[in-house]
Amino acid sequence: MSNLINFNFQNKSIRVVGDNPNAPEFVAVDVATALGYEDPTNAIKRFCRGVVKRHPIVDSLGRKQNV
Repeated sequence: MSNLINFNFQNKSIRVVGDNPNAPEFVAVDVATALGYEDPTNAIKRFCRGVVKRHPIVDSLGRKQNV
């Protein structure tokens, strides 16, 4: 499983996943929220292009989630 790192941008938490420190992969919904989009999911659909990667992480309640 990939490492999960929390990165702070202007007091907003952004999750970063990946095993390669030279190519971090930011969680798109966290970035869109930090940038102030009212509807982060729609913003991702409209403005992001490319391959979607889903990484399983375990949340604080022990549930597995794809991000």
